[in-house]
Amino acid sequence: MDKIYIENRDKSYINRYKLSRRMRQILSAIQNYKPGEGLSLLEIGAADGILLEFLHRNLNLGKAIGIEPSLECIQVGKHKSVKLVQAIGERLPFRKDCFDIIVAASVIDHLTDVNMFLNEAHRVLKSNGILVLTAVVPFYDRLANITGLDKGLHSHVQTFNTPELKNLLEENQFKTLLAERFALPSFGLLPFENAIEHILKKLRLGFIMFYSLIVAENNSGN
Repeated sequence: MDKIYIENRDKSYINRYKLSRRMRQILSAIQNYKPGEGLSLLEIGAADGILLEFLHRNLNLGKAIGIEPSLECIQVGKHKSVKLVQAIGERLPFRKDCFDIIVAASVIDHLTDVNMFLNEAHRVLKSNGILVLTAVVPFYDRLANITGLDKGLHSHVQTFNTPELKNLLEENQFKTLLAERFALPSFGLLPFENAIEHILKKLRLGFIMFYSLIVAENNSGN
């Protein structure tokens, strides 16, 4: 990830909309599964800190830190209320049991060693802390490649469907609290999109959604 990624994200309506949906969905998940003020949150793959700053502002976090491999992205960041550190998800430069929440939005499909990342997340999360993941559904990732909708963005190393993500987490000492899909593949072009999503989920048609969302609890000490 680099400055070009941020430029492509910001100039594309579709990419801005996809980011906005992830931001709102992650905020809602944290409010539902880890309510409270003054909590500590780590974001993996924070880019320029746009999501991290949004969560910090809306959750009144006590500590908001993001890690990002690209120094270029960190230098582009303008969000002074959060701290960005150059590091990778597979080697987190933090002590054991120091975060209440970890967020990895559209990151897991870019990692070369997913199990190492999950081991690290488990290590630095407090007992009963939560890990929030989002990832594009594999079918739509393939469709984006064919149609060129992902042009200018970094390609995925691998993709996972929702059950696969759930299994990965449970194999790495996490307890799944929520596993669902969200966001219609309309990229915000449909009127009343949220209401339509809600109806489709009630009709058990959530499988057509674009993203997976997983909320999992650290099982340490349980």
